[in-house]
Amino acid sequence: MAVLALAAAGTALASAASVVQTRSASFDGVRAMLAYRQAPSAQPGYLFTRLMIYRRGALAFDGSPPAGYNATYLTEISPASDVLQVRELDRDNEPEVIVQMYTGGAHCCIRTLIYGYVAAKRTYLPLETDWQNSGFALKELEAGGSWPEFLSEDNAFAYAFASYAGSGMPLLIFRYRSGALLDMTRCYPQRIAAQANGFWSSALEQKRDPNGEPNGVLAGWVADQYNLGAGPAAWAQLKQFPSADAKFTASLRDLLKKNGYLRATAPGCAE
Repeated sequence: MAVLALAAAGTALASAASVVQTRSASFDGVRAMLAYRQAPSAQPGYLFTRLMIYRRGALAFDGSPPAGYNATYLTEISPASDVLQVRELDRDNEPEVIVQMYTGGAHCCIRTLIYGYVAAKRTYLPLETDWQNSGFALKELEAGGSWPEFLSEDNAFAYAFASYAGSGMPLLIFRYRSGALLDMTRCYPQRIAAQANGFWSSALEQKRDPNGEPNGVLAGWVADQYNLGAGPAAWAQLKQFPSADAKFTASLRDLLKKNGYLRATAPGCAE
């Protein structure tokens, strides 16, 4: 009888996991419906199974998630969650559809699919983005109805020179345009400077702490200085930190070069 009871319970759980639920969102003539189901009990959460997008009343997209996303968990399903959004991201009068997911784990990872309408194909195509542990916030940073921007951080700095908690991850700001994300970070010097000041203050505090690890935030500070156009002068200031030795500065310079901080040009911020 116990075996039968366990079998019946397992069947009930499997049945519950197979029940498809939906979530919808709409804006300015575009309506999206997201279908999802409960994940297996060993992996709590929800699995994205299908997305339908209606444009001006007609079905313009009906499909499953791209390869690798069907095993990615949706973030919390609740009335207040942003698991599904329809937003105008690039002022082309064609709102985009955003699906937000979570891969699970202590430090990973927020991923999004941004579906943009492609007139030549008469359908929506997704832009796949892995925001890693930092995730993102979608905000209008300027007054007067500016472009919505994706605020995130550079996770390449996590664990690079310190523990995760001690790592200073430089600010990243992106703008969606024609199916791509453009790096607009340098268009917001006040935000960069505010973060850099915080990193520097933290480095000074950790310098006085026998267990401190100032190199983690110093790395982020130098990256911010490059984004502010003051990168070359930053290296001399590191000399007041014994931990910022030749090995650290060489490794940091390699990371900055790899991630594009040493570039001289800035984006067109008025776009």
